[in-house]
Amino acid sequence: MRKVVREVLGHLDQAAEDGRRRRAPDPRFLHLKDVTVRSGRTARRLPAWRGSLAAVSGWSLGEPEDR
Repeated sequence: MRKVVREVLGHLDQAAEDGRRRRAPDPRFLHLKDVTVRSGRTARRLPAWRGSLAAVSGWSLGEPEDR
């Protein structure tokens, strides 16, 4: 039984170490920092935002220009 427990703990340690080394972003999501979210005339600043790429239908960068 001790051998099995040691083996399982060894696998858990290895999985934790692998997880620490892998810091790749999840390709299913878009991550943004220092975001301004607008809805009508209301604007809110957020330190971070995460959205599903499957739900993004269109967006732009920058402020709209007054004409």
